[in-house]
Amino acid sequence: YCGEVNMSHQKILLLLLATSLMSSSNISHAQQNLDAHEHGSALITLAVDQKKFKIDFVAPGADIVGFEHPATSHTDKEKIEDALKKLNDLSNLLEIGTRAECEMIVVSAKLEEEGDSDNHTDHEASHSEFHASYEFECENPGEFAINKVNYFDEFKNSVKLKLQFVSSKGPKSFDLDRKNSTVDLDDMFF
Repeated sequence: YCGEVNMSHQKILLLLLATSLMSSSNISHAQQNLDAHEHGSALITLAVDQKKFKIDFVAPGADIVGFEHPATSHTDKEKIEDALKKLNDLSNLLEIGTRAECEMIVVSAKLEEEGDSDNHTDHEASHSEFHASYEFECENPGEFAINKVNYFDEFKNSVKLKLQFVSSKGPKSFDLDRKNSTVDLDDMFF
């Protein structure tokens, strides 16, 4: 009986943790607190609940398009549009293995701009972050694998990427950069 209660408590705690991690605003807030909007540092959070997977991505505008000021020129607007198109395709961030047989359900990508002249110099009177979210289901979730991290190839200004995973086996994270971008999930999920 004690084992059942502990397992029940573990499931509730895991559900609470996964729910908080799955909220884009919480991820953004946590990333800002953790990195203080550190240029060159992005965050991917992956939460898994049986066959359902959710990936949230947050990165400073400078990492994705090379600037954070509001886009006024035609060239800057094109860079943002191109970046959003790239972020609407998860494979531009991560190459997911095909053996899990995953089907994308929801994809969204947006740019959030925020004025913050108190904490930046006149040159950086505001900052912007790209947010992307991907929800999908996998027929064979036990086969889920990340074959390759494409983020550094697709976004040339990127320097660091933190991957955080939450599953029934608990949390795990990877700190990646251009020289170290291999992710071995090693039965992380099931």
